[in-house]
Amino acid sequence: ATTEIYPLSLHDALPIYICVHAASQGNGVRVYTAPASAGAENHGPFLGWDTAQSSFQPTSRTAGVSLVRELQGKQISARSLIAPLRPLNNITTAALAMEVAPPSDDVSQLNSPAYQQLIAAAVAAGVADVRDKLEAGR
Repeated sequence: ATTEIYPLSLHDALPIYICVHAASQGNGVRVYTAPASAGAENHGPFLGWDTAQSSFQPTSRTAGVSLVRELQGKQISARSLIAPLRPLNNITTAALAMEVAPPSDDVSQLNSPAYQQLIAAAVAAGVADVRDKLEAGR
């Protein structure tokens, strides 16, 4: 739940926040980043709730592109999208949401250890590829 994860997302040691959701519809992986937000006023160190992600969006998008590239390199259908998913625009570090659907029409393949391991390896490689940018973006 968002309320359970929120305190961890603000911790200084986290270079990236990745939320994973299993989906029964569609195929492959969709990687989401938050849309650009405007309008809220910041007051010193206090950021507007809906614009907290603003300065991290370039790093989030770079990380998202890296994950999609790694997933596609492992023959997993993947694409990058921008959507207003909570809590992405409220996170003060690079932030992504992943929606993992089965590789085919058989939803039971979501439980396949081989499929899960393939996705985990691609995510790890994608994050490793942009590690320097993630560290610099904090």
